[in-house]
Amino acid sequence: MKANEMKKEENPVKNHSDEDLKSLLMTFIILWIITPTVVAMHTKISAPVAPGHTLKVGQFRNNCGIFSYFPKSYTGCTGPILEFKENGLLELFEIVEEENKVLWSIQGTCPEDDECELTIAEDGAILIGGVVPKAVKKKGKKEEIELSPWPFVETPPKRKKSRK
Repeated sequence: MKANEMKKEENPVKNHSDEDLKSLLMTFIILWIITPTVVAMHTKISAPVAPGHTLKVGQFRNNCGIFSYFPKSYTGCTGPILEFKENGLLELFEIVEEENKVLWSIQGTCPEDDECELTIAEDGAILIGGVVPKAVKKKGKKEEIELSPWPFVETPPKRKKSRK
């Protein structure tokens, strides 16, 4: 009977060890699947806008990437956000005391029957709805607002004023 009792005592230990191994394996598989997705999402959100890139209404870029979803007290990241909003408005802002402080904005026009899209041309020009926007509004001093290397790979060219 002692041999049978010893076998019964060994089985729970072995099963517990097997369960730990299965849990560890499942955790590894889940992390192996999730990690590339999270890294790709972080890269897309934090990458500066470059020639050939497009943004649709509601899309944004933030140099903090996925860390922008966590409280700043944990991440320490306080970078600006570039967001393409409805009605062709592109804004660069930062969050100060839970309010958006606009640093720079461009108002473009979008065709009513088509989906609004922002495109960066090969020369770095910003096109909203396929047209170069007319108005650039800067808040604060010009020296304080850097547009390159982030949120744009290249500083967008200044629009030449047409003389009539």
